[in-house]
Amino acid sequence: MLLLSKISAIVPYSYEWFVHRRGVMTGSNMSPICAPEGIGVGAMTYIRNKVYEKITGHTTEKNITSDDIIWGIDNEPIGLEEWRIKEGYFDLQREKHIIYSERYSVTPDGLAIKNEKLMFLKDGSELNCETCEIKCFPTPSRHMAHVECETPNDIFKLNKPLFWQVISQVKWCGVRYGHAIFFHPDFDVESPYRLSSVKFDVIDPALKEYFTLFDKRTKEAERIFEQKLNYRKPVK
Repeated sequence: MLLLSKISAIVPYSYEWFVHRRGVMTGSNMSPICAPEGIGVGAMTYIRNKVYEKITGHTTEKNITSDDIIWGIDNEPIGLEEWRIKEGYFDLQREKHIIYSERYSVTPDGLAIKNEKLMFLKDGSELNCETCEIKCFPTPSRHMAHVECETPNDIFKLNKPLFWQVISQVKWCGVRYGHAIFFHPDFDVESPYRLSSVKFDVIDPALKEYFTLFDKRTKEAERIFEQKLNYRKPVK
């Protein structure tokens, strides 16, 4: 279950949120780090960029607003609410920034709750919730291809960044289930292409090797990060 102390008071997509991301590796960028062949060029580029951010305080991220991003901002809340009702969840808290460690953080699009409301109690309390990552692809063919995914492995084959993003949310939030959700408002409510989801279960035997790889690669990335951060610093 998710420790409430891990849920940050930082508002997602606020100035403070963007500042916090400087020098912190995030769930949406785990794909190159988790490449089966090891920490390669893409992962090293990301790690070095994050070390640069940590040292200088300057961001390497490009905050570009596109039509696709605006489409997602408009439609993700609609899709999440339809999914919550369809799946029978009691509550869904949106955009909770989770600080996992000094080096990693993640911002799920939602925390789905079966039988209790999200209440911030004393430090050490836990929340029985599930993570949600929703994608509203405006391109019909891309959306439909994701809807046709039935298992996490299908998503792995189609969209590795999304796969590792959901894995990171499940791991760093400490929950059992994570959901990849797909929504397109142009389809009728009766159409199977309007709304779908794929559940990730941390104890699913088919995902065991991926979680093991994720743990190995993130530890390796953190070790490399520390080496770069302390490059040529005198040993005390």
